[in-house]
Amino acid sequence: MALFPFTLALAFAMMTALWPLSRWLRDVSIIDILWAPAFAALTALCAVLVPIRGVRGWIVLVLVLVTVWAARLGSHIFWHWRHLGHEDYRYAEICRKHWASFPLTSLFCIFWLQAALLWVISWPLQAVFAFIGPLNGLDVLGIAMTVAGILIEALADAVSQEPGQSRHGSRHGIVGLVAASELFR
Repeated sequence: MALFPFTLALAFAMMTALWPLSRWLRDVSIIDILWAPAFAALTALCAVLVPIRGVRGWIVLVLVLVTVWAARLGSHIFWHWRHLGHEDYRYAEICRKHWASFPLTSLFCIFWLQAALLWVISWPLQAVFAFIGPLNGLDVLGIAMTVAGILIEALADAVSQEPGQSRHGSRHGIVGLVAASELFR
């Protein structure tokens, strides 16, 4: 079954549905909160559309891993957004440059662009469902890397929340390594 038309429609539907809320809040940076959960929604749609063919456990595992990652990242961005107290500077700059046409500019250049990026970036994930088969060594490696990534990101989130620490302060061992990963976010 061709998943791409359905996932494209869902990506644009989610981002378009969020756009009126951003107008009401006067803050388009809420799109960042939806980014990771949108991957989980695309994954759930793929899981529903793909015939089971005896690999139900594999489908559930992929769905669970993506959902855990999405919940962690989405909640982290949500709490950051709540504590920031204002629109992200990147979006504020776009608003400033295109003030007269910003409502439509934000729909086309932010929300629909993010929908297109979400869809394209999710192609490898969609391919997992399109070509699902028995678990193999590459799958196990992918699972291990995903779990490690989720744990490192969760630890980085916890480290970045430590009171009295600068975001990129001096740390040693695994905490220092994880804190350094913050530089790449």
